[in-house]
Amino acid sequence: MIFLICLNLVMARMLPKASYLNLASRIAVEEKIPVNLLTAIVKKESRWNPFAVYGGKKGYHFASKSAALRKVTELRQAGKKNINVGMMQVNLQHHKKHSAEQLFDAECNLRYGARYLKKLHRQFGSWRKAVGYFHAGCKTKRYAAYIRNLSCTVPD
Repeated sequence: MIFLICLNLVMARMLPKASYLNLASRIAVEEKIPVNLLTAIVKKESRWNPFAVYGGKKGYHFASKSAALRKVTELRQAGKKNINVGMMQVNLQHHKKHSAEQLFDAECNLRYGARYLKKLHRQFGSWRKAVGYFHAGCKTKRYAAYIRNLSCTVPD
């Protein structure tokens, strides 16, 4: 009996990640981005949490959109401007096409992040540079370390 309860808890945690992995893979194929690259970025940025928030030099992982939105409001009220949200950690200050509420939708966030990554790839001609600009505005040391820490080989 205890085994079945534990198994159910493990499966409950795995199912959302599997569905997000399927969603990210589908979007990567549709947007013509290497699947392993997009999924590695999501894993690194948010650990597959659609309600991840980064602000005030600290990362937060929430279980609900409402909790994540409360944190965004709190960070803004504290004067923080550099706030990243969702699975791809889209920066609210630099990407104003969607609201924080919209970007806590996994598909919206993944699609927007994928399209931005694809735009950077077209602009700079390499996935390495695109990932660097996506993550850190291509601050060489920061993006080189970021690429080293991705769980995939970044194609050129």
